[in-house]
Amino acid sequence: MSDEDLTIDRILDNWNFNTGVVTTRHLKHEGREVIQLRIDMGLLQMETSGRPDGQTPHDCQSILHWIQTLETEDLNEPFRLDFNQCMEVDREFAQFYHRRICWMQLKEFARAVGDADHTLALMDACLRHSPNQDWSYSHEQH
Repeated sequence: MSDEDLTIDRILDNWNFNTGVVTTRHLKHEGREVIQLRIDMGLLQMETSGRPDGQTPHDCQSILHWIQTLETEDLNEPFRLDFNQCMEVDREFAQFYHRRICWMQLKEFARAVGDADHTLALMDACLRHSPNQDWSYSHEQH
């Protein structure tokens, strides 16, 4: 495979970025669905179900589900998210935010609501297990 085959130049050449406009598309190919969001320096591609990046952190559907699993365990004391776990939470917030704005632009409102519900539940989990209040409140933007 040549270096040229590894770039996304062809896609970007045929899909202009417009400042101030959410430019997105929903693609279906060989049984797989993805959403693409055009950004100024390229594009983001997200899965349409589960986590947008398709990952299963800590062998769970999402960081939210992982936190909910921990909440059901019989722990001696309530747990607090550490720095690395907070970074994982922040990453999940951003992913669901980007996919939600895509669903809104595509007028797939039920799917946007599903992602919004996930984000709200994650915010609640953050409040329960936050290392500090400022970090919890930083998620209000999402």
